[in-house]
Amino acid sequence: MLRKARATWKKGGWDGQGIVSTDIGALADAAYSWKTRTNEKTGTNPEELLAGAQASCFAMALDPSRK
Repeated sequence: MLRKARATWKKGGWDGQGIVSTDIGALADAAYSWKTRTNEKTGTNPEELLAGAQASCFAMALDPSRK
């Protein structure tokens, strides 16, 4: 199964902004920017996305009911 995501970045520096989406719709035009990284604006950031991906993988792998 192939999963794809796309991210775009416009402008540059502190005022730049981006959008990230996944083909399956788990993320649909989620905003990210330097301001969302520093909690000055609502949105997500790359670190948050990576942390969520790792946490969910570990939760599934360590599930005691898994056979």
